[in-house]
Amino acid sequence: MDKHFDQTKWYSQKDIMNELGIKSYATFRKYYKNKKGFPKPVMDSKTHPKWDGLALQNHFFKLANRYK
Repeated sequence: MDKHFDQTKWYSQKDIMNELGIKSYATFRKYYKNKKGFPKPVMDSKTHPKWDGLALQNHFFKLANRYK
């Protein structure tokens, strides 16, 4: 799997959706954010939570290797 996420950067929900090629917020919540094991935001906010790039990269790397 390509490295989508920069380890030194924080990502908003919109940034994550752009990296994954998702257009709908509902799709992101249903298939990613609400799933067990999805990283918790570093800065938790009701309007603009931020996720750590390293945690996101590790999460998606584990998912990609699980389905090989």
